[in-house]
Amino acid sequence: LPVAKKIIIGNNVWLCQRVLVLKGTVIPDWCVVAAMSLLNKEYCCPNFSVIAGSPGRVLDRQIQRYDIAAKIQEVDDNQWAAPI
Repeated sequence: LPVAKKIIIGNNVWLCQRVLVLKGTVIPDWCVVAAMSLLNKEYCCPNFSVIAGSPGRVLDRQIQRYDIAAKIQEVDDNQWAAPI
């Protein structure tokens, strides 16, 4: 009997509603897959990409990553302190 191909989904991938992932599909780390997409191949795209469509294709490469640490430092720690 032939062996079925594996589905490999990277770390921290977001799959939106009604996404169909077929055998042999490989999705890189940190990608976002749009709703109602059909994934049917190995996507050779960089991390932080957007995949969408039927069949799926890479729409955007290298999503802007926000510097969360900088935003957290902007918040005054005293603002979040519990009242005494």
